[in-house]
Amino acid sequence: MEQHVGLGSAPLGWRISAKVVFTQAERSASDECTACNEGYQLQGTTCYVTLEGQQGRCVQAKGVVDSTEAACIAKNETLQQLSCSYSVSLNDACQTLDTCRSNAETARAATYASVRIAVESQKAALASLEKATCFMELLSSASQKNFTWDDYRTCTEMNPNTDAFNVTYPDIVAAPVCDLSPAGGIVCL
Repeated sequence: MEQHVGLGSAPLGWRISAKVVFTQAERSASDECTACNEGYQLQGTTCYVTLEGQQGRCVQAKGVVDSTEAACIAKNETLQQLSCSYSVSLNDACQTLDTCRSNAETARAATYASVRIAVESQKAALASLEKATCFMELLSSASQKNFTWDDYRTCTEMNPNTDAFNVTYPDIVAAPVCDLSPAGGIVCL
């Protein structure tokens, strides 16, 4: 008849089974403990001391598993904190980019409007100056010759060349897209 030896003070004939769950990183310690648990089916009391030794090895392996689990939990918490910090920083950077872009577009539009007004003013000033010069020359020459209405119309209908004041206003460059996908799915608690 087959007899089972139990752990600790379990009486002979009783079978004690325990399920121990290990992570992938703890596989070697788990394998050792599993081998220890399979040793419970040995016969007779002569193996009891050996099983107690096996139990000690299992307890030691379980300690390794527990410390590895604690280290893993700590590293996972650090990873979550750093991931959350990265996600927040990336979102902040994208919001800063959007705000900066919006402010720059507003300033650009205001500058372009102001420059357009200044350009038109300079063109009008140049046209007035050239027409005034024409009238001054006409008046200066009046002592030597009589001027006519045609001379007058020449000055009033004059269309001075103001191309030197033309300004090119380039189109605005498309806004860059801030890619949030690297931080996608990160939930900060």
